[in-house]
Formats: sequence, structure tokens, C-alpha cells
Amino acid sequence: MKKLLIILLFSLASQAQAAIIPDGSQFGFGGFTWDVFYGNFDDQGNGFIDDANIGTGSLAFQSSNDSSPTVPGLTLAAEMSTLIDTAGILSFSWDYETFDGDPINDPFVAFVEDSFFNFSLIDIVDVDGAASQSSSLLGFDFAIHLSADDLFGLSLDSIDDAYGFAEASISNFSFIADGTGGQPGGQVPEPSIFALFGLGLVGLGLVRRKRLTNN
Repeated sequence: MKKLLIILLFSLASQAQAAIIPDGSQFGFGGFTWDVFYGNFDDQGNGFIDDANIGTGSLAFQSSNDSSPTVPGLTLAAEMSTLIDTAGILSFSWDYETFDGDPINDPFVAFVEDSFFNFSLIDIVDVDGAASQSSSLLGFDFAIHLSADDLFGLSLDSIDDAYGFAEASISNFSFIADGTGGQPGGQVPEPSIFALFGLGLVGLGLVRRKRLTNN
């Protein structure tokens, strides 16, 4: 009986570990192939993306909270990115909660790099808002129009890599190609691009740009 219990516990632990998508790997979601990247150019951190519920169309993110970054002040990412081959509107529902005081310490962002290497970060959560936020509370999903050959990504970042992590999830993912006549659910305002703030986030933006344009 004891041996059976140990085997069952080991099996459950293995299944839980398998839900974390490995750094540097690829996976399919929402009709796209996504590349996964954790950390920054110097430190992987311990943030991750979890696909345990991918069968229901949901992905979960957790930000790094390592408390011992090799380069203090340099943002660490839990990031997925994909190349858009057809212009259209991408949308999804989202939930977010931080245990690190304010969302500004662990922002949930989208980023776009176009074919001219213009790089933009887009705020999904209100970094000056409540610790718990969601698209359902706002009354509309995140949505963005993307052009062919845009590099699009999502990341739950950690600015301080300490004092608590944040969690985010996305669901109801949709991509509607231009000219198909479809519309994303609800009335969705155009997301605003926010300025890169702090040396850590600026550094991460440069790292992303260098890494993504070299692929």
C-alpha cells in the first residue's frame, strides 16, 4: 500500500511538472505555433507558462519570484511569441492577480514587432490599478489588429523578481482574419501603447527585439 501511494504521488508530481512548458520550446495554441522564453539574456528566473488546461482553451502564466537575480533590476519574462502570417484581429479574455503589492512590479503585457523592426509594448493590465483585475470586470476582452509578418507576444514580467509573484491566464482566444466578415465578441477599444519604464523594462525590450529579429 505504501509503495502504491509513493508511485501515485510520483505520477501526480510528474503530471504537474509536465504542465509547465519548457524554456526555449514551441507549442500550439489558438491555431498558432508559439515560442517560449523565460527570464532575460542572463538569468532564466523561475517564471513559467502552464498548459495544464490548454484542452479547455486556457493558458496560465506565473511571474518570476526568484529573490536572487543574477542582474538585479533587469526584468525577467514568462513569455510566448508567434509570427502572424495573415492580417487580422486577435482577441482573448484574461484574468490577473499579483501578490507583490502593485501590478507595476509584475506587469502583464503584449508586444508587437513589425516587419520594419518597430517594437511596442502594450499594457494589458492597469499597472496603477488593483491587485486583481480581469477583462470580465472591464466588460471587454483584449483585442488588437495585427498585420502580416508582425511578431506578436504575451509576457508576464517581473520587475523586482522578489516580494511575491503574479498570476495571469488567458482564455477565449480568437483570431479573425481580415476580409472574413467576423467580429471579436463585445466592443473592444484600441489598446494603448505605454512607454517603456525603468531600466529593467527598457533592457528587456532591447533583449526581446534583438532575440526576435535574429530568429
